[in-house]
Amino acid sequence: MIRPALLSVALAAVMLGPLPAAAQSSFAPKVIVNDRAITNYEWLQRVRMLQLFRTPGDVQDLALQALIDDRIYQDSAARLGVTVSADEIKAGMEEFAARANLTAEQFLQALSEAGVSAETFRDFVSSGLLWRGVIRAKFVGTVTVSDADIDRALERLEAAPNVRVLISEIVIATRPGSEGAAMGVARRLKKGIDSEASFAAAARANSTAASASAGGRLGWMSAADLPESAIPTVIRLAAGQVSDPMLVNGAVTMYYMRELQQTPAGPEAANRVEYAQLFLPAGSANEAGAIRARLDNCDDLYTAAKGLPEDQLIRETRPVSQVPAGIAAQVAQLDANESTDFAMGSNHVVLMVCTRNPFGAVKPSRENIRGQLLNQRLAGLAEVYLEELRQAAFVREP
Repeated sequence: MIRPALLSVALAAVMLGPLPAAAQSSFAPKVIVNDRAITNYEWLQRVRMLQLFRTPGDVQDLALQALIDDRIYQDSAARLGVTVSADEIKAGMEEFAARANLTAEQFLQALSEAGVSAETFRDFVSSGLLWRGVIRAKFVGTVTVSDADIDRALERLEAAPNVRVLISEIVIATRPGSEGAAMGVARRLKKGIDSEASFAAAARANSTAASASAGGRLGWMSAADLPESAIPTVIRLAAGQVSDPMLVNGAVTMYYMRELQQTPAGPEAANRVEYAQLFLPAGSANEAGAIRARLDNCDDLYTAAKGLPEDQLIRETRPVSQVPAGIAAQVAQLDANESTDFAMGSNHVVLMVCTRNPFGAVKPSRENIRGQLLNQRLAGLAEVYLEELRQAAFVREP
């Protein structure tokens, strides 16, 4: 239910601002990193691409830092003999495009229409894959996950159906191989967070999730409905605490615990449904139909509700037996990601089932848990190593 919200580039192109003016010829160097130039053209292309990705912050500065990191990735890969094949790059492009629900070909077409070349996107993905290879070459085999680590993670997963959480989130979408850099950004953000208000401000400015406009705030949910890799960390948090950054579904994520409740154990704890309701004025059947035509999942309702009062979109998770009588019959007829609309009192309601999660029917394997813990630890090592390389790099203006 919580995903890295990389918006469709095909829709984003119409909302771009102007590009910065290059002070020199497009192909003149802007900066030189370890005797390798970054041209104005590369910088302008990366700025445009970050605009398309709705990247928060100063995209001109972020684009330049990302290109400097790319040179560092490439130099480090060359020293270690790490390479990537054309097939690996193609697969990486498909992986990234899939986050916007597009194929690589569709993604490239959308980029081209917005003035970003295929080579720019290919280089972007290739550098990230090189860095991923560097981290594997340097650290895989040096990091271990013990059976005791796995046992503790499984114990927390098993406890999750009996815990309800009220949390906020910051999600930083990443490209393949850039998890370490995103982890560094998240750790720097965490140092400046000392309250729910400061977490909310950081979420609005930096999160790529649909919840960013609400300061990262999510409604009450069972801990079992969190992404599997996040559950062990989140249920250890006390009210007012912020989690360390972690990799969740390919993005770097932090959580702020607003409140946590223990719920009674019982058969109904394993039979829950998450659903969302968007309340429109009475007589809005046509508008409701148009909204439903654009829905792929519940996150898309945040776009439909943009600019409306917060209480017009309600998203919650309940045991099936506790779904309000007014909508229980409708919910019972819907599978995950299916929707309906109907008149209810003074409103016309768009109702969508987000997930049906009989937690515990399929438990994660020990190897799955081992992989999640290993990836989190590798991301932490990658962050430290990248910072060391940045300090050692010689970056100058021409």
